Amino acid sequence: MLRKIICIVKRLKLFILVTLFFLIAFKFTIVNHQLTDIELCPVCYGEDFCRPLLNGSVVLNTLSSLTILQFANVKNVYFAHYNNKSIVLKKLGHDFEIYQARKEICRIISNSTSDSCNVKKSFKKLLASHEFDVLEAIRPLLMLSSDLFRCPSQRLYKSILKHYVDKLTLPDDKSVNNLLHLITTNIVNPEPLIMQMFPSSNGWAFPKYYGSCGWLAAMSDEGMPLLHFVNMPWYHRVRHYQFLCIIISSV
Repeated sequence: MLRKIICIVKRLKLFILVTLFFLIAFKFTIVNHQLTDIELCPVCYGEDFCRPLLNGSVVLNTLSSLTILQFANVKNVYFAHYNNKSIVLKKLGHDFEIYQARKEICRIISNSTSDSCNVKKSFKKLLASHEFDVLEAIRPLLMLSSDLFRCPSQRLYKSILKHYVDKLTLPDDKSVNNLLHLITTNIVNPEPLIMQMFPSSNGWAFPKYYGSCGWLAAMSDEGMPLLHFVNMPWYHRVRHYQFLCIIISSV
């Protein structure tokens, strides 16, 4: 009997050791570098949030940090903590959608079917053809790439451009990169653009947008998505509908 107990204890210890090994060995060795794909910039979402991501200020939650589980994370959504607050890191699409977006960027800017064209060089030529008028050069690109900018309102374009460039003529090299970030984000998923146009700091009912690093966007974790409330009791759904009506009437 004693031998059986000793044997069970040894097996339990072995199981714990093996489990700890896998938890350590299959975590991201450099917590966030492997997620950003920053080497693809300026064709990316941005670079303004790279410092906290890459200096260890952002800490991934345990499940998000396990590479052994990444095959199941098809939506490329990671949960983390930053400054004692819960945040969400998103690639804003599936891997295939991101690959297709890179090809689309090449198509609309460089007229190329490749996903590795010289986008920045082609974009500078495009700006030059519009006498470096940012609004005139970028408007058709944004209109083509998503429904967000189908409305031809200059106020709409300027409301987002102010977050990416200091002036609308003769952009410098940094501004050219920022404009490519804007185009890339708009093609893949304009969610970060909406958060910037309607910031939570001004009372809008949207998550706080912290910024981006490469192909990873950071925003506050506001809990369950709206889809979660579809089967909630009627009065809960009416309350959320009221909030949406207030947002629409305030635009």
